[in-house]
Amino acid sequence: MARNKILLPGTLILFVLVNTRYYWEGMLGGWDMLLFPICVLTLLVLFVSLLVQFYRIIRNRFKNRSVAWITGIAALLLGLIVWQPYGIINYESLEDKDVLIAFNEGAANCTTTLKLKENKTFYIRSVCFGIDKEGGTYTLINDTIKFNFSSYRPKYRFAVFKKGRKQKILLYELYLYKSVADTLPYPLVITKNLLLK
Repeated sequence: MARNKILLPGTLILFVLVNTRYYWEGMLGGWDMLLFPICVLTLLVLFVSLLVQFYRIIRNRFKNRSVAWITGIAALLLGLIVWQPYGIINYESLEDKDVLIAFNEGAANCTTTLKLKENKTFYIRSVCFGIDKEGGTYTLINDTIKFNFSSYRPKYRFAVFKKGRKQKILLYELYLYKSVADTLPYPLVITKNLLLK
């Protein structure tokens, strides 16, 4: 029964980690790369432990009802983790409406996404050998977005809209600047824009 003692607590911890990922994912930086394989390995160990526990319950002909209930709860939670690996609740859908979404995919499939919300908040999420997520408030002045980060180490200070053309389609791009002296801004393609109409 030693496996039964780790099955439910381990499954509960993994379930809580998966379902609260939205709130802590940007805090780990490069450690995200290490946490993902640990979670997958933990899921596999718990799944094997669950199969062993099912075998024991069937062999004992369901004599111990509490063990059967604990195993059933663990099976339900593991099933939910496999079914919704990013969590049951989409927390982003509970936030204010997006008024601007800009995106860039760079080398090694690294991505940067900027989202401006209707309530004047924003976040920049970068995924590249780990997840980095920063946010705060913004102000829009003509074609410039000024960022007021909640953290003390902002990567970008402001962004500027620029028009571009791809064949006959007029596109707006957004360029992120680290400072006023920045000569190599980081480009993002705007995929949704309710700010400039």
